[in-house]
Amino acid sequence: MSSHIKPGMRIRLIIPLDKAIDVEKYAAAWRGFDPNYWNGLAGSADSSGANLYQQQGTWCCHSSRVEQAQSWSNEGGVASVDALIKLDKFAQVDPPTPPKANLNRSNSGINENKDYPPSDANKVADQCKQIRLFRDEMGADQTEPLWHDCLGVVVFCENGEEICQEWSSGHSGYDQSKTQKKLHTRQKTPPTTCDQFIKSNPSGCQGCNQKCHSPITLGWLDTFDHNKTFSRKAGDISKTDEEVIASLAAMPRMEYDRIRLDKAKQLNVQAKTLDTLVKEARNIENKNDNNPFHKADPYPDPIVPAQLLDEISAIILRFIIMDAEQAHTVALWIAHTYFIDIFDISPIAIINAPEKACAKTLLQSLIARMSYRSLSASNASASALFRSIELWKPTIFFDEADTFFRDNRDLQGLVNAGYKREGYVLRSEAVEDNFIPRQYSVYSAKSIAGIALQKHLPDTTMSRGIVFNMRRKLPHESVVRMRNADSRVFEDIKSKLTRYAQDYSQQVRLARPVLTDELSDRDQDNWEPLLAIAQSAGAEWLHRANVAALKLSNTGEAHVSSGNELLADIRYIFESRDCEKISTVDLIEALVTDDESPWATYIYGKPITPRQLAKQLTGYGIKSKTVRLGNSSTPKGYDVEQFSDAFARYLPPTLPPQSNVSPESIKDEIGSVEVNPPPD
Repeated sequence: MSSHIKPGMRIRLIIPLDKAIDVEKYAAAWRGFDPNYWNGLAGSADSSGANLYQQQGTWCCHSSRVEQAQSWSNEGGVASVDALIKLDKFAQVDPPTPPKANLNRSNSGINENKDYPPSDANKVADQCKQIRLFRDEMGADQTEPLWHDCLGVVVFCENGEEICQEWSSGHSGYDQSKTQKKLHTRQKTPPTTCDQFIKSNPSGCQGCNQKCHSPITLGWLDTFDHNKTFSRKAGDISKTDEEVIASLAAMPRMEYDRIRLDKAKQLNVQAKTLDTLVKEARNIENKNDNNPFHKADPYPDPIVPAQLLDEISAIILRFIIMDAEQAHTVALWIAHTYFIDIFDISPIAIINAPEKACAKTLLQSLIARMSYRSLSASNASASALFRSIELWKPTIFFDEADTFFRDNRDLQGLVNAGYKREGYVLRSEAVEDNFIPRQYSVYSAKSIAGIALQKHLPDTTMSRGIVFNMRRKLPHESVVRMRNADSRVFEDIKSKLTRYAQDYSQQVRLARPVLTDELSDRDQDNWEPLLAIAQSAGAEWLHRANVAALKLSNTGEAHVSSGNELLADIRYIFESRDCEKISTVDLIEALVTDDESPWATYIYGKPITPRQLAKQLTGYGIKSKTVRLGNSSTPKGYDVEQFSDAFARYLPPTLPPQSNVSPESIKDEIGSVEVNPPPD
């Protein structure tokens, strides 16, 4: 029973140690424990440890309070005595190894293994109010504890002992021999820290803007790069830079803001650099927390690619009225969302319908249920999208694009740039008080669905896609209702596709499918990823993919640019009239007589003008000139020779030659291709 009773609640903290500890070493062990595990709030320890360290069982509460006592325990392991003492040493200014130099110090009592970098006492005093008062007032009217603290800095400076004697001489009780003994004793412990000065003389630290652990560092000479050698605080001991960044990222924002400048100095980096690293670490840490996607586990059994693609095609045709070639292409496109990281191009799946009720939304929903990380983005802002793409790498789905895509320039730029792996958008972001540019990757698989998209999507977007032209179901055509579908079927498909990508990525990466010349350069770019996947599934699927590429590419080319349409109409006029020269007036008259052409109502319902015609043709390097006609008139007009280059470059031949490549010949050509099993 204790001989004294103290009022209020008391807490007894029991810390299991790995070995017995001497009373002399207890204070050091406690100083190592308190700031690292209790944030310095548990209390202090004197040299004997009497106020905190007691043998087990030497204190208990008063008998009247026994029933009120409660016990909590936590299996936190056993603490190492040596480690705690080591933590205390690091909590002080742990002496770094100085460069090889003759310090010329008179500190004869300093331990050779405890040498500190050379420091200038006057430089310290110029920047630290506590030391400046010690210097300027020559120690007069200083309390002995504060005087000891000042000695604990100045004695470690160049000629420290002599300066300490000089700056102490103004005190009425100054004694040179006693001061020398105190200096010799003081050099056995590390320099005084800023925390100690705050305890001994709080007013002397008010208004201080220095960010250091001890004033001794303020006087380190310029020849010594103290930022590279200043030891980290106890909490950072034995941590790599990555571990320190991770611990800072896990802190509450306000707590991090309070220590960021100190941490930046300890890590020898600028504060804005530390902010960027911590922000990136937070983003990485939050990826899993904010990830809205269900992760599909790889299918347990090996995948046969041809069977999997057949299964996906069958599911599509079960719910959607469409051609087999379209279903095959949809299956390949879905598979490509799982392989997108190995491709440099991701073709856009453009689901187009002439009218409502053509199942465009139904098809996109079906694709989304089997694609990798499907994300509906019809109502998302461009800024939310490019951040989502960089963070999650999802498959983006835009539905009802005819209602919003045409007027959204930012969205158009994002979609077009994200067609290729190197596609980025550039944005400015606030860092402290400045704005810095940052690139966001927008490369991802994307699908766009809408009505009459050829009128609402730019030509640049249409050309980056594979177009699926939908049609309305006839009364005699029947499909399964989507609402009756078993969700486990789609989860099973996603699991199989995950395993497919896991086992066949290398094979698909190395695939170099034969690309028929009947496809344009852009169509070849669009189809190459799908053909590479088809090749991994064997000859039959590669044949199907080539047939689909020829059929769907010809369908997609039904929409041409206004410039190409104008060239085609002009070529028809020259050929139908069998002439080589034509005046501008006659050319416009011929253009507007075709009721199906856009030239009669080109702008606001009015016919195209000579100026508008000239502007359209200028892009092809064609300009009007004076032409001599058969009636000897010389009006402004055009010569067919002016169009020969444009016709050859931008229009297909009027009578295309018989193709050397047909679906049958393709099948014959690739018939010997065998399915390669995935690597073991």
